[in-house]
Parts: sequence; structure tokens; C-alpha cells
Amino acid sequence: MINDLRNLLATTSFPYPMSNTIEVTGVNLTTVCYPNGNGFQCRCEERFALSYDSCVLYTHCDEIIQGTCRCINAIPADGQFCQPQLPPKTELDYDIDIEVTVSDIAMINDLRNLLATTSFPYPMSNTIEVTGVNLTTVCYPNGNGFQCRCEERFALSYDSCVLYTHCDDIIQGTCRCINAIPADGQFCQPQLPPKTELDYDIDIEVTVSDIAMINDLRNLLATTSFPYPMSNTIEVTGVNLTTVCYPNGNGFQCRCEERFALSYDSCVLYTHCDEIIQGTCRCINAIPADGQFCQPQLLCYPNGNGFQCRCEERFALSYDSCVLYTHCDDIIQGTCRCINAIPADGQFCQPQLLCYPNGNGFQCRCEERFALSYDSCVLYTHCDDIIQGTCRCINAIPADGQFCEPQPPNTPKTELDYDIDIEVTVSDIAMINDLRNLLTTTSFPYPMTNTIEVTGVNLTTVCYPNGNGFQCRCEEWFYLSNDSCVLYTPCDDIIQGTCTCINAIPADGQFCEPQPPNTPKTELDYDIDIEVTVSDIAMINDLRNLLATTSFPYPLTNTIEVTGVNLTTVCYPNGNGFQCRCEEWFSLSNDSCVLYTPCDDIIQGTCTCINAIPADGQFCEPQPPNTPKTELDYDIDIEVTVSDIAVINDLRNLLATTSFPYPLTNTIEVTGVNLTTVCYPNGNGFQCRCEERFALSYDSCVLYTPCDDIIQGTCTCINAIPADGQFCQLQPPSTITTTTPTTSTSSPVTDITTPIGNTTAVSPTSSSQKPSPVTDITTPIGNTTAVSPKSSSQKPSPVTDITTPIGNTTAVSPTSSSQKPSPVTDITTPIGNTTAVSPTSSSQKPSPVTDITTPIGNTTAVSPTSSSQKPSPVTDITTPIGNTTAVSPTSSSQKPSPVTDITTPIGNTTAGPVTDITTPIGNTTAVSPTSSSQKPSPVTDITTPIGNTTAGRDRNITTTTAKTTAGRDRNITTTTAKTTAGPFRNITTTTVKTTAVSPPIQSSNTDFTVEMSFKILLPFDQDLANSSSSTFKKLKSPIEQILTEHYKTLNGFVAVYVLGFRSGSVITDFRVETNSVNSTEIAILDSKVAVALKTQGYSVDPISFSGVIQGNQPFIKNYDIIYPGTTLQLTCVVPETMQMETGSWSVNGLPVSNNAKYSITNSPPTLTVQGMSIDDNGIYKFTMTQSIFTFTHNESISVTNVIPPIIQLNMLATNVPCGANENIPLTCCVTYYLIKNVTATWMDGSVEISSVQTITNMLCVSVAYPVPKQCDTKQLTCQVMVRKASTTQTFTDDVTIAFFSGAPDCKDPTTYGLGKNGNTSTVSCPANFTGSSTAVCENGNWTLVEDNCVFSLIKTLELFSQSLSSANVSSFVHDLRTTTSSYTTIITQSPATISSIVSILEKIASVSQNISKTSMQDVLETVSVLVSPQTQQSWAALNSNNRTQNTSSALLESIENITHSLSSNSFTINTTNIELIKTTLTFPFNEAMNSSQIFIPSQGLPNNTSITTIVFTTLEFVLPARTTGNTMNNSINGVVMLAYVNETINNVSLTFDKTNKTKGNNQCVFWNFKVFNGIGGWDSTGCQLQSETNDSVTCSCNHLTSFSILMSPFVPESIEVALNYITYIGVSISMGCLVLCLIIEAFVWSVVTNNSTAHMRHVAIVNIALSLLIANIWFIIGAAVSNVGQSTPKNACSAATFFIHFFYLALFFWMLISALFLFYRTMMVFSHMSKRTMMAISFTVGYGAPLIIAIITIAVTAPKNGYFRQDDACWLNWYQTKALLAFVIPALIIVVVNLLILIVVLYKLLMRGVGENRQSEAKNALVVIARCVAVLTPIFGITWGLGIGTMVTPANPGVHIAFAVFNSLQGFFILVFGTLLDSKVRSAVVGRFSFLHSLSSRTRSTSAGPSLSSLAERFRRRRQTNYSNKRYTLTRRSFEKNKMFLLLILQQV
Repeated sequence: MINDLRNLLATTSFPYPMSNTIEVTGVNLTTVCYPNGNGFQCRCEERFALSYDSCVLYTHCDEIIQGTCRCINAIPADGQFCQPQLPPKTELDYDIDIEVTVSDIAMINDLRNLLATTSFPYPMSNTIEVTGVNLTTVCYPNGNGFQCRCEERFALSYDSCVLYTHCDDIIQGTCRCINAIPADGQFCQPQLPPKTELDYDIDIEVTVSDIAMINDLRNLLATTSFPYPMSNTIEVTGVNLTTVCYPNGNGFQCRCEERFALSYDSCVLYTHCDEIIQGTCRCINAIPADGQFCQPQLLCYPNGNGFQCRCEERFALSYDSCVLYTHCDDIIQGTCRCINAIPADGQFCQPQLLCYPNGNGFQCRCEERFALSYDSCVLYTHCDDIIQGTCRCINAIPADGQFCEPQPPNTPKTELDYDIDIEVTVSDIAMINDLRNLLTTTSFPYPMTNTIEVTGVNLTTVCYPNGNGFQCRCEEWFYLSNDSCVLYTPCDDIIQGTCTCINAIPADGQFCEPQPPNTPKTELDYDIDIEVTVSDIAMINDLRNLLATTSFPYPLTNTIEVTGVNLTTVCYPNGNGFQCRCEEWFSLSNDSCVLYTPCDDIIQGTCTCINAIPADGQFCEPQPPNTPKTELDYDIDIEVTVSDIAVINDLRNLLATTSFPYPLTNTIEVTGVNLTTVCYPNGNGFQCRCEERFALSYDSCVLYTPCDDIIQGTCTCINAIPADGQFCQLQPPSTITTTTPTTSTSSPVTDITTPIGNTTAVSPTSSSQKPSPVTDITTPIGNTTAVSPKSSSQKPSPVTDITTPIGNTTAVSPTSSSQKPSPVTDITTPIGNTTAVSPTSSSQKPSPVTDITTPIGNTTAVSPTSSSQKPSPVTDITTPIGNTTAVSPTSSSQKPSPVTDITTPIGNTTAGPVTDITTPIGNTTAVSPTSSSQKPSPVTDITTPIGNTTAGRDRNITTTTAKTTAGRDRNITTTTAKTTAGPFRNITTTTVKTTAVSPPIQSSNTDFTVEMSFKILLPFDQDLANSSSSTFKKLKSPIEQILTEHYKTLNGFVAVYVLGFRSGSVITDFRVETNSVNSTEIAILDSKVAVALKTQGYSVDPISFSGVIQGNQPFIKNYDIIYPGTTLQLTCVVPETMQMETGSWSVNGLPVSNNAKYSITNSPPTLTVQGMSIDDNGIYKFTMTQSIFTFTHNESISVTNVIPPIIQLNMLATNVPCGANENIPLTCCVTYYLIKNVTATWMDGSVEISSVQTITNMLCVSVAYPVPKQCDTKQLTCQVMVRKASTTQTFTDDVTIAFFSGAPDCKDPTTYGLGKNGNTSTVSCPANFTGSSTAVCENGNWTLVEDNCVFSLIKTLELFSQSLSSANVSSFVHDLRTTTSSYTTIITQSPATISSIVSILEKIASVSQNISKTSMQDVLETVSVLVSPQTQQSWAALNSNNRTQNTSSALLESIENITHSLSSNSFTINTTNIELIKTTLTFPFNEAMNSSQIFIPSQGLPNNTSITTIVFTTLEFVLPARTTGNTMNNSINGVVMLAYVNETINNVSLTFDKTNKTKGNNQCVFWNFKVFNGIGGWDSTGCQLQSETNDSVTCSCNHLTSFSILMSPFVPESIEVALNYITYIGVSISMGCLVLCLIIEAFVWSVVTNNSTAHMRHVAIVNIALSLLIANIWFIIGAAVSNVGQSTPKNACSAATFFIHFFYLALFFWMLISALFLFYRTMMVFSHMSKRTMMAISFTVGYGAPLIIAIITIAVTAPKNGYFRQDDACWLNWYQTKALLAFVIPALIIVVVNLLILIVVLYKLLMRGVGENRQSEAKNALVVIARCVAVLTPIFGITWGLGIGTMVTPANPGVHIAFAVFNSLQGFFILVFGTLLDSKVRSAVVGRFSFLHSLSSRTRSTSAGPSLSSLAERFRRRRQTNYSNKRYTLTRRSFEKNKMFLLLILQQV
């Protein structure tokens, strides 16, 4: 049968249909089982087998092959029969880590031995075998923790080494020991072979809109150190900026950076815009479409010592470049690819070969003008023609590196001749003869290829054995060189240095060469330096002797001879190093002497000894012949172009402070530099002005139009830049006037040079005087006048060699007839005015004044005025800085001193002794005696230390440091005096103590402070330096009086002060404080002051007035607070008369000019700074010069640092095709004020992703994230860490990557990318915006669904507002207004930006205090932009979006809240769309505004009540027309008025003009901020239409508050009015009932509290009633001060909310106490607690707990302005802070607890009579339970449980009504059920009125009903009888317990 079954299955056709829905696809016979004696045996059919488990379990009866068998000895119990055999399985390798914990180190060794002896592979089963086991890591404790070491051939990864602290070296990124057990299980891994380094070139295209960023990128790349490690296996070896493309009008132009070029094809294809050189260009007129940007000509990077340059693949450097710049790889075929320098000649890499795949392999093509050799063309199959032995294309990459070579130009090729030596070895001499014959008969040239031919073959040398060796002979016309002849022994004569036979075969291959033509040779001279190192000094002497005795020339070869050998330099150790000395006739250069420290004198720029061995090999050289050098003078004109006027002032200061002559080298010095001409634009062209003491020639003045007068043939100003370069020259010598005497011949004037300054030499005027000749007067800077004497008998003194570089020098001879003048010789005064005045008397003999040193001051040598005085000589006066006065005695017995020895550091001196007087800076006056008997002192010996000096003594005196502190003593010291070439003299260092007068304190309320000075021509008295001296006061008083008289007429004058006096004559410093400055007006007043002082006897120099104007007004800034990234504008407030002048700006002392960062404009002077950052912090200064005034103002500017970092991702959610072979570009950019403190990384979970970081004005990290193989949604995180002091803050932002399968439905590669229908994509905002925009793929298109793009400047302000305080609100709102006004168009078109500004206004409203009119103006100007008609579409988008539809309501509310903080002043503000009036209420109040009117009748309010009204004219599209009545098609038909009064007003009448007069059905509504779930809407509650005309509508509004808000923040609008009535009626009834309850309790208190139980019960009732009464009273107060739909008054509502909260909580806690007391008495009948204890607990819980909750609530929520509701009622806030929960949670908990207690009590009540015959009392028990519930429900506050319903279902009106009814009437229920139904209370009341009962018993019948007391007694007896009749088996104790419980319940009932 089995066989039949097999046959049947074999013949059946499949599939076999069973029905129309079912078919059998196949049937197989798998297993055949049959009995085999002991049991059964099962065998599998062909192609079937049993599993390994079945084979083992049931005992296989054949072999197990590949884990299967085909026979078992049982029928499988689990039905696991044979299964189809599977194809052979694939082997899988698994690495399994096993962690073994052992405590014995020996076990590890045993484990090692076991593994070493085990044979692998080791089978585990038929399918599993262990191929090997390795012990990788051993960890053991080491004291502080664990140490893990790797076994041999294993290592730890770099990350593990760093993370867990390696304990051995990290080699090749691995270590073998760490100090911890890896937490991630990353133990030692097998060591890998050294990795191969791979080089990748990555091109990155960057799009920027600011050219400055490219420069920043260049700077960044220039300053970055390479290689730059990216990870432990990746490093960036270099980054190069290759190509810069920018728009050029018609399209784009791309230029290559240095060392980069474009290929020839790109140059031609895209139109090159420069020359094509060597097949490349560097500029094209398009962006390459194929991405073929500039390629490296050479890639250079620093390598430590310098730069290393490498060629890219298929490029190479020429042989010359390789040799010249030192190649760093091999030179192959005349080229190399690496050099150690940047080529200075621009010879970069040239292309070798360009290869690319062509299908079958590779095809390589040469660039233009390059070609492949003939051999390469043939070897690698050329793919173009071979022309002239070259081709340009082959079909393979050359294996031998034979790339393209430069193609020669298409000109006749140059033939190259090669001489090739071929050595032939033959054993038959006849073959040599045959070779000779063959060469003789061969025709030459003989072609080898098309480019090579053999021009001739010569047999040159024949070598053969000659017995002892070999002998070589040359063929005819060939010879051997002299070296070969000598070396190998000639066998014939050496003639003319050659021979033709030698006795050896040359080992160097130097065989016979052709004989040269017999022409005379040219001799060449070589100087060879040989450095010899010896250790014995005797050898040097031997060398000297050898050289001295050797005869020169000395022949070395027949062509070389030594003409001479000289020993030049001997170097030997001298202890610290080496000393080198030159031999005779040799010396070292000046540079070597200076560089290596000379050890002898430097003479004529050379020395013969230095203290080191020259590193550059510059040893001693032969000394030049001793000829005197000629000094040459050069005048060099330098033209400097600057754009900043401040640079010119800096240049002036630099020249003024530089000491001349200034040595450039040892042979060149600059003797002086003068600024001659300044040219600047003046509107139409240029104007050039000469500096002081310079002038233009007459021709230049006429040619270029003078702009001042032409005086003496010169002018100082012209209206053009001279085209011939003839700028200002030193004023001509014609300015020196020589006046001759009347009776004699004038003295000659010789050699006068007067560049700048005035020098006057005045001869005596007496008739007996003989004029002195004026000789050799040198005045480099100044004008010199020589005046001869007027007398015929006077003999003048010679005036010789006067040098006055800067200043005025006057030499005045005596005026007396008997006087013998002294010669004035060689006076040098560098800076200052020096006057030498000779005596006027003939009999006086001057006394000498010797050795005076005055470091600071003006020096005046004044001789005595007495006739008997003998002048003393003035010797050695040193006056480095300032003015010094030396005064000779004035008595007749004094001996005056002659003025001697004046030294000036700059000048040239000739003829005369040098007596050394130094006056570097200051004015020096030498005044001789004036009496008739005076003998003048000679003025002699004036010296210049730097210059050319002959025949005299020379001395240098140096002044180093002078430090001055205003108001303190200052010491100035002259430190060094160095004297050369003359006798020495002591230079005395003195200290002059000067007291500076402290100026008056500058007024803070003036606009300008003018610091001025002028000079009084008087000798300076040192007492004038002391402000307390009488001399100072005597001079100050009249000067200050005159200054005040004249300057008080100055426009804007405030005050004038004399500050002090300085030397230099008497320089008076004074200050003018004024609010206006007019330089012309001040100049006029200066001249008047000078005249007025002269009338007082003070000689004033009228041209000495000068001043500095200090601006006191701060810069006008466009932003009061400087935010990162903003553009700052600083405008300086300058005097009106200086508005048109041009000034200069500086930042932190550095001048700035127009560039990408700064922009400067004038009139008014404004500096604009782009992209402010923390790096721009500092001092900003403006300076301007006009006439004699310099204006200046500086101010510190800093960027705020409170704004958190802004993270901007290029995408937040994107969609990627599943399995796409691409990378996802992700960029995370961070903006922060201090970007250097920010780090950013991309994270994939906890794993950091390698990224590329760039830093400009922001930090950006980019990553190309590869699409993973698993298509699961991926979330990546940008993690930003900001370091602040010692803390680090972390910020994150996420990117979600979703994957889809199939073709995308939506395609937008530029913005939203790809996606399927339903996918969402979120991307970053465009430039200048921050945030994101989200789109959804719908019907094949991306549809924008959410736009959160906020204008970046507004986002910055929003972030700053998060830390806004009341102190900086004023500045902040000004900045907000500035931004909104400046960018109105951008803001009005951006809904997200408008929403952001509304959020800012909300923050302003929350922190504002005492807002001024200016700040409110800024706010309303900002709001006016938000509500302008241009924002209509933006508001439509906001109001239609569920997320932003409350924005309009928030805007209105924020404005209302800001008005609450307005200052008390009255004012009016009008903007484009808004009008505000703030005024004081005067009743009746009636105010008409824009299209509206408000009327408030008299209401008895305080006199200082203020009202603020704001009218909006354009809110019809801002506030949506949603109303509470669900009315459709509503619209605003008038203006919107906002009114705020700081008191409660009950009735307000408002009149509005209709916007659309045709519309009917007008209604009066107010904006209710809480309706529509808090988004706000129009509400008519409490507002009524009072009257209506065709043009206007009058409304009247009042509002009430609903009671149900206590539990629920939401009240249904449909029942709000009903709830209001219920609330107020119920509360009123409750209040009356509670008062009555308290009266009754007080009335019966002593009667009903006779035991502790009753006492505690009534205490609880009284406190419940009292708390509820007070809470209701405050509830009414709160309702009265609140106004539904309007903001609630802050102070009143805060108090009302607090007390309502407190007393309602007290009510609940006393209800809890009442319930707990009942529970206590019920459950613990026999427990006893004292009354005192119960009272303490009750009052502590009843009032203490509510007080704590209430205080905590107000403390937490009040600072956030979230304590009470802002819009409708005085009750706890819900929307902002959820403060309402502080009442709801405790109240509901208490209600639940009380309800549980009530249930327990009822249960006890039901169970009190458990026993027999209970049916008779069932009815009575139910009545008792009902009464118990009725009594306890109001006492326990169970009805407040309805509050849960108001919160859970706030829209259910029934719950609200029930809550309002029951809880507003709680006081009534307490009175009825807690007091009136209490039998004891009733009895007590009856007892109190017992006299009424007595009176009634005498008048009434005895049959009257029983009294309440008799009823109680009867009830008591009946109860006792009933109990006694019952047959209970209770014990006495049980009965008493039950009895006390029942009494307690009955008392309650």
C-alpha cells in the first residue's frame, strides 16, 4: 500500500483543485514507520530527514550527517516527523566574551596552561565547534581600585585608554593597561597590523553673502595649525581656500586663490578673464557646472622649520625648482613632487597626466602643451596620432610613472648631442681592425628612430695585456687627461697636460677624450675658505711659519695654481665659549661685531675680535684701504595716503617725540623728518595746506589757486594737489631781516638755514657799540633775524653757529655804549624758545653760575641788576623737559655768572670748545644784567651730542623718565651722562618738586567743557605752582574776574575757573563750562581777554590761546542696550559750529576707517559698527579739530551678556528614502556673545558623531550622516555646552530622520526635501530669521502648516526679556521701538515675529513699575506697528491657528497691564493708530477722544483718582469677532477703547462713532479675557445698549462675580447671570443666619457647655459659623472691587483673595475638627482627653494650618503676578500658576475624610442595638439616621464635594447651580441643623425664658401640652424602660459603652 501511495503521488498532477477556492499544491510522503520487534522504526523518504534532537532523543539507526539523520528507533511522540532536507548550511563565526571571576591568581595560570594544551578546533556538538579560546584581559585589585592588563598580542582601544586612565604608554593608538574595569565591556582586542594611511581630498562648497567672511576664512586657515586631529585615526593635514566666486553684474566671476589654477578646458569653456599661462588660467566668467573648480598648483603647509609644498597626483615640479628649493622626495626623470619652500618665482606644479575609466580600463590624456614619449605611446597603445614622436592619449595608466612631459613649442626642435661610451671586450686583435674598417666605411649620420640619429662613432681607446697588467693607448686625435696620466703611470710623454698611453685600465672609466682645439685658456680666480680644527696652539704658529716661507704661486696641477694662502681668523675657547681674533690686515664686519659682541673697539665699522664663532661662516675679511669716507646728505620726500585724519595727528606726535638723528645702520642716520604738506578733499577737489614754517613757491600758488594770502612770494594753502610734486618747502631765507647801523658797515650774514622757527640775533643799539658779525647761523626749524647795532662806535660780538631745530631763539646784545659784548657761540635749542640777552651796562662784571641741572621747566639765567654786581658764569645747564629758571642775585655785592656750556642733543657744531648745556624740551632764556656798570658775560660753548663735531669737547646727556601725578609731588630725575672726546665734568642730578593745582570738579549738567590755556609773558615764579600761596591767589583773582566778565556773554555760558599756572613764561590753564561752543565767538573773547589783561599790566601772548573741548553728552545710540549681532550706530553730539568738520574715530585706542566692520559718516559724525560682539567691547572715542580747538568725547560700550545661546539647526525633521546611498548634511550653528566659551557636538544617542567645526561670528558644527541600513526613525541631538565661570550649562536640540520606501511623492530638494504623502518636514528659517517652518506632503506638494520663523533681532530681544527687570525697562522698550520702526516691513509680514513681540510686551507688563511718558510712547509706537493695516494677513494667520489664536487677546491684556504701572503725571500720546490720555478724574468726567467719548458720573471717589483711556482705531482685524452669544457674521463697528481707573467704578457710559453707519443690530460688548477656554472673546455680560443714533452708539456697563469660581475656574456663560443671583441671595441669607447662630450660642453658652463633649461640639460650631461669616463678608468685598472682563485692582484684590482663602480654609479645618472629635468619641468611648488639650489641638489645626497654606500660596505666586485672577474676580488664579489648587486640594481632602467619618458614624448607629426583637425599632433607627445625615452634612461640609463636579464637568449647568445653592446657604443649614434642632439648645433657650413659662402656667389650663423639658424627661424615662424590658445578655461594660455612643448621637441629632 505504501508503494501504491508512492505511485499515486508520483502520477498525480498538482496543483489539485479541491474547490473553487482551495487547491492542493503538492503531497509528499515523508516518514514510514513500521514495527521492528522491540518497537517501531521510522525512516525518512528521499529528500527528507529528521532533526538532530529527534535523532538523539529517539536513538538514530543511521549516521548523523550535518546534524540530521534519516532513521530512528521510535515513533516521535511530539509529531516531529521527517522534514525536507535543507541545503548545506553556511558556517557562522561568533566571538564570545566570557568574564571569569576568580580569587586565586593560580587559577589564571592554570587557565593559561589549559588553553595552551587544548587542541582546537574543539567540537561542542555536530554543528558547533570552538575554533580557539584566548585569554585577553586580566583585572585585579591594586589598592584604590582595579587594574586591567592585556595578554600578549592583545591591546585596548584608544578611547578605553583615555577614558579609564592608561598605566602604560599609548602606542599607535592602543595601550595594554588601564586603571579600571571597563564599564562597557570593551576589554582587550586582538592587536591589528599597522594601519595604512590613506589620503583623501575633500571639496567643500561654502555659500556666503558677506565678503568679510571670506577674509575671516582666509585668516582662520592661515592661523590654524595643521595637521588638525579629528579623531585618533583621522587628521586634517591641510585646508586650502581654492576658488572664490562672486556676482559681477551679468553673472558670476570665479577667481583662484594663490597656488591654484583652472584647467585649460575650464578656461576655454567658461571664458577666461585673465591670461592662459602654461595651459592654466586663474579667472573665469562663470561658476563651473561640472564642479571643476581651481586645482592645486602646489599644496603648501607649515612643517615646523618653514613650509613644505607637495604636488597633487599627476602633477610635478621642474628640476630647477626641485634643486633650488630642496626636494623632499626623489627626483625622477627630472621632476619631483615635494619641495621644502614656497616657490618665490611662482613656478608651481605642472600636470603630468589625467586618467579616467573608459569602460574596459583607463584612458589617460595629457593637458595642453604636454605629451607622452614615443615609448609610452607604443607600450600603452596610443589613442591619438603620434606626431613628432609624441602622443597625448594612451589606453592605460603608465606602470613606470612615465607621465606627460612639457611639449616643446611648435618651432624647429633643438638638436641635442650625446656622447655615449661603449666598452667592448674582445679576445682577437683582428676584431679591432674590423671595427675600425666598419666605422670607416659607415655613412653618418645613421638614423635610429624618427627623432634619434647617430652622427658618428669613434674608436677612442684600446687596452690590452702587456705582461704585468694592461696597457691602454689612445687612437689618433684622442688623449688622456693629466690626472689619468699621473694616476695610472704614463707610458709616453705628458705634453700640454695630456698623454696617449697609460699602464692600467682606468677604474673610473675615464678613457681617452677628443683633443681640444689649441686655443688659449681663460684664468679663473677662486677664494677658498678652509676651516682647520687643531688642539695644539703650536700648530697655528707652525702654519704661520709655513705660509711665510712658502713661495707663491704654488702649482697644484698643470691648470691650477695657488696664488696665495692667508691665515685670517683664529678662534679658541675662553672659558664661557669661544673668542675669535683676526690676523693682521684682516677685520670683521660691523654686523658680525654687533651680533657676536666685540672684544675690542669698533673702528670705522670694523673690529678684530668677537666673543663667538660666527654661525654664518663670516670670518675675518681683508681690511679695506684706509681712506676717509665722504658723508652724503639726502633729502627724501615721502607721500603718505591715509583715510583717517587721526593718523596725521598721530604722525605729528610721533615726529615730535622722536629723537634725531635716528640711526638706521652704522653708516646711515636720519637727521630729521618734517611733515610739510597735508592735502584733503574739500568737496569739489582737494585742498593742500602747509605745516607751520613751510610754504609753497609763488609759481605753485599762482598755478593752483591760493586759498590764503601770498606773502613775500609764498603762500601756505592751494586748491589742488601739485601735479609736479612740488609740495611745501622750508620758508626761504628772505624772512631773515638784517638791519645795519647808521654809522658803520653791517656784519656779514653767512650760511643761514631756517626751516621752522624764529631766531633773532640783536646787536647792541648804543653808539659806542661795534656790531658783531652774524656767522654760520643754522636753524633747521624756524626763522632767524639778525639785527645789527645802530651805533657807529659799538663793536659787535660775533654770533656763531646757532642751531634751533624747533622753537624760537633770540640773542640780544648789550645796548650800553661802554659795554663789551660777549660772543654768542654755537647755541643749540631743540624744542622751545631760547633768548640770550646781553647786558645793557658797561661796568658790571657778571658772576658765574656753575653746574645747574633742572630736569623739568624753563631755564632763565638772569644776571643781577645792580651796578656793583659781578656776573657769574652760568655753566652746565641741563633742562630735558619743561621750563627751568636760574635767577642770578639782585644785590650790588653779587658777582654775576657768564652763561656757559649749553648742550642740545640735535645739531651740528663747528669751531669752539664744547661746554655742554642740554635743553631737550622747554624754553631757555639767558638774560644778562641791565645796569650801566655791568660787564656782560660771554655766552659760549653750545654743543650738539649727535651730529658732526670738530675741534671741541663732546658730551651726551640722557634724560630717561618723568612721571607726573596731578595734585601730588612729582620727581623727575636725569640719570645718565656719558662723555666722549673731551675732559669730564660732573653732571648733577636734581629733583624739582612741583605741586599741580587740582581743577574744580566738572559740572555734570553742562553739554561741553572747554579746557583752555594762554601765555602771560612773565618769568615763572615757583610759588605759582602752589595753589595755597599768596602769589598764586594774587594772580588768579584778577584773571578769573576778567575771564568771567568776558566769557559770561558766551552763548550757553555756565561758569569759568582758573585751574592753575605752568611754567613756560606763565601758562594759565582755565576751564569754561558751557552748553554751546562757537569757536569764532570764543576766539573773539580770547582777544578781548588778552586786551583786558594787558590793561591790568599783564602782557599776554594773543596767539597762545588754545583749548580742548570735552563733550559731556553721551553718544546718541540706536540701541540703549547693546545686543549681540546688532548693528550699532553711535552719533557724537558736537558743537553746532563744528558740524561740518571731519573728525576721526578710534576703538580702544586704535583708529578705525570705512571697511566691512565700520562705516563712518559726517554731519553729524556717526560711526556704524556691524555685528556687535563681546570682542567689540571697549572705549569708543571721537576726535575733531577746528582752528585752535580739539573736540573729543569717549565712552565705554559693552555688549550685554545675559542672552542665552541660540541654537539653529538646518533641519529639525526630514525624510529620507530607505536604503539610499547618500549622506544627510546636518548643521548646528550656535550664536552667543562669547563664542569661545561654547562647544557643540552632534550626538547619536550617547555616541558622539565626528563633525567639522567652523567659527565666524557663530560656531557651526557640520556632519554628513550616512543613511543607516536599518530604516528605523532616527533621532540625532546637537549638544551645546556653555562654560560660565566654574559651571557648564548644556543645551540640546534634536533632529528627527524618518525613512520611507518607494518613490517620493513630494520633491523639493532646496527646502523641504523628499517625502511621501503625509510626511512632515521641518527646516530652518531663511537668513535673518530664527526658528523653523514645517510643511506636510499633501497630494504631491509640500504645504506649509506652521511658520515659527522669528526675525533674528526680535528673537534676541525676546531672549533678553527673559531676564528683564524694572530697572532697564525704559532702555529696553526704546530698543524694541527702534527695532520695530527700522524693520517695519519685515515684522508686519511675519506672524511668528508679531507673536514674539506680544510675548515681549507681556514680559514688560509683568515687571513694569512707574512707566514714564517716554517709555509708554515707545510701547505704543511698537504696538502701532503691530496693529497697522499691513499686518492684516499676519493677524488672520494668527487668529486662525489654534496655537496662536490667543495672541490678539494677550496683546490687549499686556497693554492694559502696562497702563496699571503708568506714572502719576497726566499726559497725552498720539501715534498713527493709537491715542492715549492719562488724566485726573473730575466729576462728572467727560472726555472726547478719537471717534469715541467716555462719561463717568460722580461717584464720591478720592480727588487724586486718575483715569487712563486708550483708543485703538485699527483693531477690527486684530481682535477676532468671536462673541459669547455664538452670533455669526459679527464685526467691530467702531474704535476699541481701553479704560483703566485706579478705583472701583460702578457705572461707565461709553459713546462710539459707527464705522459703518448702514449696519444695524449693534450691541455693546467688552473683551472678556477668560471666555473660549481662556483665549478671549467679545462678551455682552453687564453691558447694555443705552442709546443709538444714525452715527453713534452709547453703552453702559456693570459687572458682577459668580460664587462658583471658588472651586472652578470655568463658569458656563448661559447660567452666569443666574449663578450671580443665586450666589448673592444665598450668601446674604447665610450671613444673617450665621449672625443669629452666633447670638444664640452666646445666649445659651453657659447652659449647653457643662461637659467636655458638649463644650468641644459648641466650640466647633461657633468657629465654623464665625469662619464662614467672615469668608462670606470678604467674598462680597472681592466681588465689589472686581470687574468681570477687566483687569482686577492689584492691592484690593490681593487682600480680598488672601482673607477669602484663609477663612474658607479655616471653615474646612474646623469642620474637620468637628468630624474628628465625633469619630474620637465614637471609636474610643473610654478614652479621655483633657479639655485644655482638645482646645489647643483644635485652634492650632483650625487656624494654624489655613494660615500656613495661605501664606505659602501668596509667597509663591505673588512674585509671578499669578496670585489672583487678572480679569474677572478676586479669587485664586488658575490659568497662570494654578494657585486655586491651594484651596481645592485641602477642601476636597477634608470633604472626603468627613464623608468617611459620616459613613462610620451611620454604621455604628445602625449596629448599636444588635440583638433580639429589632424589628420594632427599625423605623425609629431610620428616622435617627435621616436626622443624623441632615445635621452632620452642613457641619461636615459634605456639600462642598459638588466642587469636584464643577471641575470635572465645568460645562454642566446643573452641577454649578447645585454647588451655588447648597454652599451659599451653608450658614442657613448650620443655624437650622446645628443649633435650632439641638434639644439642649432649645431647653437652654426655654430655661433662659422660664419667667415666661411661669407666667403662662398661672393663666393657662393644667391640660396644656407638656413642655420641652417634660418631653425630654419623658423620653428619657421611656428609653430607660425600654432598655430595662429588653432581655439583653450584654455585660455592664458593653451597655455603658453603647449608652454613651447613643447619647452622643442623640445630642448631635
